[in-house]
Amino acid sequence: GGGGGGGGKQPLVPPVAELKMLRALQVQINKRTIMLDAAKQKGELSKAELKAQHEILAKRQEKLIKLTQALKEKLSRLH
Repeated sequence: GGGGGGGGKQPLVPPVAELKMLRALQVQINKRTIMLDAAKQKGELSKAELKAQHEILAKRQEKLIKLTQALKEKLSRLH
């Protein structure tokens, strides 16, 4: 029996699913940012704790940016 060619390896996760995951991560970061702002307004967290939480969010955002750029590059190679 035959069996055709086909290109290289198929991605483990389709690009649409990757986009949905990236969006979900961004929504989580946004929600957490809003919660931190509310906690700051109410005086619920110390300055040190706020700073630590903001640093965590900043690192997550940086990672999300890198993942998004990697997906963009991957998609541009497909087309």
